[in-house]
Amino acid sequence: MKGRVLALDLSTAVGWCVDPPTAGGMPVMGTQLLPPIIDREAFGRTFWSFDRWLRGAISLHQPTHVAYEAPLLHAGASHQSSESVARLLLGLPAVCEMICHDLHREVCEAHLGSVRKWFCGTGRAKKHDVLARCYSLDWLPRDHNAADAAAVWAYASWDLKIGPDLSFRL
Repeated sequence: MKGRVLALDLSTAVGWCVDPPTAGGMPVMGTQLLPPIIDREAFGRTFWSFDRWLRGAISLHQPTHVAYEAPLLHAGASHQSSESVARLLLGLPAVCEMICHDLHREVCEAHLGSVRKWFCGTGRAKKHDVLARCYSLDWLPRDHNAADAAAVWAYASWDLKIGPDLSFRL
């Protein structure tokens, strides 16, 4: 069964990528800025903004599947910083899962190492490597958020066997 994938790189700068409008075309991608987390009350505003944006993106692009990069929590940050980052990086996927359930879309989580190994040839690839790989495919992400989403989109399309066949290019 063919389908459409909307892929997300979740943070306050949400990278997104969806299937090209025509077969063999360039995937459509961008970055959606959410309100920054400036205090404890800002989480609700950020999650609400993400909810509104994602519902609109699903309505516009009509994906059958939504794939997002699994949250990766970093050790070594200050306690206050890591608590806020953890709330954000676990909250955004929860909102995504809730919306997909509500709108009857399949949802899948893509793990960073698997995506980068498949897309760049090594699970240790860095953001600049993902961006360079996109450019080598003649894709034009405006920043690393959109590039990461494009990598998730390509991986999820391949893994789910529903999107365009990119194997000849990757």
